Amino acid sequence: MGGLCLGLAACTGPAENEAKPVPEPAAETPESAAQTADWAQFRGGPRQQGVAPVRIEPPLAAAWEHDAGAAIKGGAAIAGDRVYVATELGEVICLDLGNGEPVWNFATDGPVEATPLVIDGGVYLGSGDFHFYKLDAATGEEVWKIKTENKILGSANWWRQDGRLRIYVGSYDHHLYEIAASSGEVLARFKTENYVHGTPAVGPEGTLAFGGCDGSLYILEAGGLAPRQEIPDLTYMGASVCLAGETGFIGTYGKEVLAFDLRSGEVLWRFEKSNFPFFSSAAHDAERNRIYVGGRDKKLHALDAATGEERWAFTARGRIDSSPVISGAHVFVGSDDGRLYAIEAATGEEAWSYDLGGRVSAEPAIGGGYLVIGSAGGKVFAFQPAASN
Repeated sequence: MGGLCLGLAACTGPAENEAKPVPEPAAETPESAAQTADWAQFRGGPRQQGVAPVRIEPPLAAAWEHDAGAAIKGGAAIAGDRVYVATELGEVICLDLGNGEPVWNFATDGPVEATPLVIDGGVYLGSGDFHFYKLDAATGEEVWKIKTENKILGSANWWRQDGRLRIYVGSYDHHLYEIAASSGEVLARFKTENYVHGTPAVGPEGTLAFGGCDGSLYILEAGGLAPRQEIPDLTYMGASVCLAGETGFIGTYGKEVLAFDLRSGEVLWRFEKSNFPFFSSAAHDAERNRIYVGGRDKKLHALDAATGEERWAFTARGRIDSSPVISGAHVFVGSDDGRLYAIEAATGEEAWSYDLGGRVSAEPAIGGGYLVIGSAGGKVFAFQPAASN
């Protein structure tokens, strides 16, 4: 996802801490784990772990491409036999997953940089026109929209409470919103001191975690947005939190990646060996106990999830704002050099790459047997394993 937390001076973070023990992640529950082959939201699920529900192994072959007519900064959503993607000109497009043919489109009045959230027959996303929309997933018709006081560039997340679906999204009006999915009623707002760009991660028992452009990490309760913890005095954050059990991971514009305890708000470790900011959101590899995160140093970093020690770094030819996705033994990520990469998770070696013809800030979407991704060149690409194409 593109877009920046603009107009802020970088804050100086606290001195480097010694790494503290990171608890073992709790087992995923059916509510939070991917239960289908869909990739129906940013980072693939509420905890934003960036793990594909199905395995796709390189080499990949192009299955189809669609010219969207404008740059694509956000990721695609895959739900059933449909792909949902949005453009910098504000168009939301639904495509057939099997052949890339258009099904419907919907125009907003501002740029859309978010990955659509598709759940319970609705498509949820915000726009640079200050509005947050719910569309009918089958027809593209507007169900409702609400207006905030500034643009919405981040993606939405969700939580159910007493069977009622609630939607969470941040706005550049400094607020995080809790919205009733059925009606569009704003149930609660939480005020920060600057823009909210990233997508809140939703963890165990409806705990929300997100970083703000005010340099604070916030931990709130779903169902009212009551504050639980705040980690202040960091620097501004355009990335989104990845949650694994009770531990959160996020990169900042202060040239660091950090892990924090979701319950206590304690910072567990910091990785500060890059001289460039992090805008990519981390992916959590439970099998190897690692996280992967891209940096503006043109590197994809593999860090030990317990200590923050670097295990390897892969160097692309452009900065990596794209958020990596894990599928089996490989990590897929895009780069500003215009390429989509498959990297060996164990070693950091390049296994495969493909030139998409424009900068790639979008995350890959993997679902339904396809990998789908867009680029600044304005095209949506779908890939399948070469053996099945």
